[in-house]
Amino acid sequence: IRKKEVARGNELLEKALSEEGRPTLSPGSVSKALALKAESLVVEGKLNEAVPLFEEALKADPSNPFTNGRLAHAYAELNQPDKAAPAELWNRSIESNPLALEVN
Repeated sequence: IRKKEVARGNELLEKALSEEGRPTLSPGSVSKALALKAESLVVEGKLNEAVPLFEEALKADPSNPFTNGRLAHAYAELNQPDKAAPAELWNRSIESNPLALEVN
């Protein structure tokens, strides 16, 4: 999601995640849509709102490396490293996709 296209991305994600749209999606697609919606909130600086969406996305697909990594990163940014500290989130992200490790 590019910063300049957040509004359009959110519009499409809301439609996909609506009561009418969600039943047409597979669990994996629901997970991806939730993770993208959460990431759009991160781009907007709304980490507190993003975390519950990342958590919901992981319930649908616990092995998604993007969601695991981004949730762990969000916890770290919110100064809640204890929630990511069990290293499960980081480890699942790295094990699934070692090249996705982001260093800031």
